[in-house]
Amino acid sequence: MLQYKIKVRVGEHEFEAAGPETTVRAQFSEFKDLVRLVESRKPSKTQAKPRAFSEAEPFNMPDPALAEAFSVDTQSRRLSLRIPQEAKDAGTALLALMYGYRRILNMADIPVTHLSDDMKESGLTRFSRLDRVYNPLQREGLATSIGRGKGTKYRITNKGAQQAQDWIQKALSKIGHAPQSAHTHTSSALVKSQDPTPN
Repeated sequence: MLQYKIKVRVGEHEFEAAGPETTVRAQFSEFKDLVRLVESRKPSKTQAKPRAFSEAEPFNMPDPALAEAFSVDTQSRRLSLRIPQEAKDAGTALLALMYGYRRILNMADIPVTHLSDDMKESGLTRFSRLDRVYNPLQREGLATSIGRGKGTKYRITNKGAQQAQDWIQKALSKIGHAPQSAHTHTSSALVKSQDPTPN
């Protein structure tokens, strides 16, 4: 029987389930309601209330492969790569992180400060400057950038998204975690539908 898997961490709360898609989605919905309830009862340290699962910040896990490949903190809107050991180089990992931000958190332009921290959180520390990891991706048409200095943001192109998607599926298959779901058969048309940015 095909299984649908979700694993996500929201602050100090963690959810993990596998089974029929309708069952897992129902359990995940209950989990989100419980998180809202718990967070609403906590005394606020500042005037701002914690943002978890708001309508303005949608959480999207369209493919079980993404849950296997990434750890997600929706409250801080950050990602880390769960399979960095399969990346042939830092550029592959950086491309995968940009793809994860786009598919899971609906973020097209990601601050370089976030990506640098996310690379280190993923266990990838053998790089001195992120722009040196990024530059080959730009030359190959896999990513673009906007801004300057610490305000720079990187964006994955449709060509880069297709390459990152292919790598994630191959990496998961190699380590024996290929998701058993029809959701894994994502076409290039779906990748292009996520972002109108031309290749």
